[in-house]
Amino acid sequence: MFNRKKLLTLSVFLLIAIFFSVFTSAALALEDSNKVKEEVFRLHIKANSDSGEDQALKLKVRDRILAETNVIFANAKSSKEAMTLAKENIALLTDIARDEILKNGYSYNVSAIVGASYFPTKEYEGNIFLPAGDYNALNIFIGEGKGKNWWCMLYPSICVSSSIKKTKMSDVLKGNALELTKPAKTEKAKLRFKTVEVINNLFSKIKKH
Repeated sequence: MFNRKKLLTLSVFLLIAIFFSVFTSAALALEDSNKVKEEVFRLHIKANSDSGEDQALKLKVRDRILAETNVIFANAKSSKEAMTLAKENIALLTDIARDEILKNGYSYNVSAIVGASYFPTKEYEGNIFLPAGDYNALNIFIGEGKGKNWWCMLYPSICVSSSIKKTKMSDVLKGNALELTKPAKTEKAKLRFKTVEVINNLFSKIKKH
């Protein structure tokens, strides 16, 4: 009787220890995810539709935006500064996109908004991963904005041309937060990334309701 009671007590303590271990790991992973989101400012361009013509137009708008605004964002020293620069130049960015649309024979309206947007998990060039969640971004919508999107990062300056010195992820992130943006090579790393995905998706759904 004594042994059974002792075993039950040990089992309860073990379950509590496991729970707190999982909870702590999840909390730390979420903290790292928040660091990533704080240090990143994204560019998000949505096409009018998924037709071949609209998708091609989206890429032309992308190229024009990047070609004419490289210098603006290349000088940003933080994600907050990049966001401020985007807000200060929102009229210019809108006019550039609108001009490119007109040059290609379309009359779509265009809107540019700076603010938080939900992004699913994204991969850039096979070596940068951003977990799902709400990120600050420059959002450019062409026409109805119902087509597939193109995305990149204005800070760190992944989007800028090779003629301008780029900011790398390792310049703004350290430790586990940086590791979270790299390809997961171990089961533990994959579990951390998946945990962040699940939690951020849950928080995003809660915010919508």
